[in-house]
Amino acid sequence: MKHSEATALQRWQELGEPIRFALKDFEILELTISLIPDLRICALALKEARRVKLRYPIKSVDELLRHLKKGQFVAGNHIIDSDEIRTYMPKEFFPVEHEGEFLSKLYAALGRQRNEMALLSAVDPKIVEKFVATHKPQEDK
Repeated sequence: MKHSEATALQRWQELGEPIRFALKDFEILELTISLIPDLRICALALKEARRVKLRYPIKSVDELLRHLKKGQFVAGNHIIDSDEIRTYMPKEFFPVEHEGEFLSKLYAALGRQRNEMALLSAVDPKIVEKFVATHKPQEDK
């Protein structure tokens, strides 16, 4: 990691409380992120980004999408396809300079999607059912 990237990530981390956790605290952290399910999705996305060796800065949504399997990201029962990623992670979210910024923008995108679904379901209560029915993982051919 370049010095400027480490500094940007460190500055991002300093926005939080100066509280540190050790490996023995994993169970506490696991339990705590269950309070906000979107954080679990963000953690899984970062885990996958590291697995595929995603490099920063991420300059565009297209660059991010190249790393998706079958054009979608699956996190438990949540299936997020490339069209949704394009919608909720607009060009204004890029570039993404480091992992902290990736997490922040992903969390914002998930919030945008949830807010839109809430508004749509207020207009048509069946919209969520229709959305879920059309967003199933693609099967292997």
